[in-house]
Amino acid sequence: MRVMFKGPVAGKNAGFSLVELMIVVAIIGVLVTLAAPRYTKFTAKAKQSEARTNLSYIYTLQMSAHSDNDQFVAFSNAVTDTACSETGIGFSVSPCNQNKVRYSYDSTGATSTFVATATAAANIIVPNCATADTWTIDEGKDLKPTSNAVKLCP
Repeated sequence: MRVMFKGPVAGKNAGFSLVELMIVVAIIGVLVTLAAPRYTKFTAKAKQSEARTNLSYIYTLQMSAHSDNDQFVAFSNAVTDTACSETGIGFSVSPCNQNKVRYSYDSTGATSTFVATATAAANIIVPNCATADTWTIDEGKDLKPTSNAVKLCP
């Protein structure tokens, strides 16, 4: 036997009651409240990938410079959002001077060692966080945070 749906029964109201709609809105509100902090932390980790990627690139350039000159190259404040100076190893960010660079990059260099540093000011990686976000890499390719704003700020 086949049963066909013929729509609402005559005399009965179709649709949702106000109470049902209020319950759905409350559930959505709870879900948004739970998801917002996780979203902030997720976007902060994505912003940190800029530093990790650029420091890995600086490592590659430093190793290349060392193989050519038997010395690592030092540069200071050459690459920031407002400065696009030559680093001596070919590292630059693009586009420059457009408020898109979150970190400033420095490197100390000597004959056998170097340490490159990426530093973001407070409130750049995690909003309303007074902690700067700083990452370093050395000649042993030891990439690590020295001040991790994502872990230090709620």
